[in-house]
Amino acid sequence: MTAPAPTAAGAARAVLGGTALGAGLVALVLAGVRDILKDAPASDQPTLAGPALPLLLWGTFGAICLACLVTWLRSDPRQTPFRRAALAMAAGLGTVLAAMLAAPLHELAGRIGLLVLTAISLPAAFWLLRRP
Repeated sequence: MTAPAPTAAGAARAVLGGTALGAGLVALVLAGVRDILKDAPASDQPTLAGPALPLLLWGTFGAICLACLVTWLRSDPRQTPFRRAALAMAAGLGTVLAAMLAAPLHELAGRIGLLVLTAISLPAAFWLLRRP
């Protein structure tokens, strides 16, 4: 008896789950950066001192990497490594797009908007990434 073939639905769940996880983490990172900078004086120059810049850079990079890793681990191991890598890269790109959309969301809805995005994304990611 042979094992069942990998399904497209399983691949979609892995990519969407990884992207949702990355989006939730990016929103948390942006909320943290805004909290750090909330008492900073207004300036036309970027703030390069302090923990805000490393949190933004490493937090966003970490969210992208974690989205890729989770997608790789949750995709079907019977698929070729090339397909799994392509799915992981799709989740990483989805996380980048979510980060690009989270910045205008912050301008429209403020910190609460970022926290709502996190509150929607993380449970959705855990639901999508659970084993069927």
